[in-house]
Amino acid sequence: MHKITAIGEILFDIYPEKKLLGGAPFNFINHIWKITGNANFISCIGNDENGKEIVNYLNSTDFNTKYISFDEKHPTGTVHFKLREDKTPQFTMSSENSGDFLVLNESIDKKSNRFAADICMVDGAIPAEDSIYSDYCKIFSSLNRTA
Repeated sequence: MHKITAIGEILFDIYPEKKLLGGAPFNFINHIWKITGNANFISCIGNDENGKEIVNYLNSTDFNTKYISFDEKHPTGTVHFKLREDKTPQFTMSSENSGDFLVLNESIDKKSNRFAADICMVDGAIPAEDSIYSDYCKIFSSLNRTA
């Protein structure tokens, strides 16, 4: 079975009547986890009520949260949805949210040797060759080949 890692945001999609977990990287890896029971997700959330709610929910479902870090300076991301008068959707994304400030730092590097990835996705796509995320995906993939 392939080992799959996703790097990117998790946030709340907020509708007038409810809020749901969202973010393309999270949606992708959550489906992989539901199918295989084995997936890694690297992300950052705000150290706020929304961030705590996310981690508490994920922990209650046994989703692996050990690679989700807390950002002390930036809030957990949100996307607000509403229908305009003509019934077309309007989306408003929060700015300066924790997902925009994910830092793959030394603590993530040290944790990375605990898992490897055959496939690594960033923001719901395979990262561009020249991105910092591509370098991390290469590290995770090489760990798998040497394991």
